[in-house]
Amino acid sequence: MELQHLIAGLEKLDLDFEKGEPASKDDIAETELRLGKSLPEQVRQFYSNYNGIKVDSPKFEILSLGRLHIDSGKIVFAIFDDTHRVAFKANILNSAGQWDIINADNDFLVTLTMASFWTNKIFAWLRKERAVWDVETYS
Repeated sequence: MELQHLIAGLEKLDLDFEKGEPASKDDIAETELRLGKSLPEQVRQFYSNYNGIKVDSPKFEILSLGRLHIDSGKIVFAIFDDTHRVAFKANILNSAGQWDIINADNDFLVTLTMASFWTNKIFAWLRKERAVWDVETYS
């Protein structure tokens, strides 16, 4: 799914949600300076389109640039169900040239790319409330 289809996907699910206005190049540069990290291209692309997203039910949020901070090499950027924090492992680029996306509390690997996150992981939670932030058990 292309990024421009993300909002259409949320609308199809008939969810109450808010999306942040696109971040400017200056907003992104200021965030990179504050974090001391250059954002991978797909992360920049996301924030250039939506400076955060918040869904009421099931609860899900991608934090705005202004709320991002670095802690022990991790940048928490999303929260599922008001509890489960997902972060960029921002101390090294992976084989896709991006930051791994991990569970901020136990380092479980959620996915390798931001595109996979906005295409698959968000909708797995919003459609079926799958616990994408941890090992899933299938019956």
